[in-house]
Amino acid sequence: MNASRSITRARLTKYERTRVLAIRVSQLSAGAKPLVPVPPQVKDPMCIAKMELEAGCLGDIVIVRKLPDRTKQEWTVAQLYP
Repeated sequence: MNASRSITRARLTKYERTRVLAIRVSQLSAGAKPLVPVPPQVKDPMCIAKMELEAGCLGDIVIVRKLPDRTKQEWTVAQLYP
């Protein structure tokens, strides 16, 4: 999505952030490999998912925002999360 032609803001909302983290935690709990180096003392999938988001490793996940006129805008996490 081109930010200059968009209707919505180019910022990840707290609800979208929670959803992205929940999806990644589910994947990690199911046995997915972490995308960042994880210190040996870190075992919690939520901590690992937050580390991945902050490192920019989850940038390929697509957020679809539905608008009141029934159109949709698609953003990647890389476009929305600094």
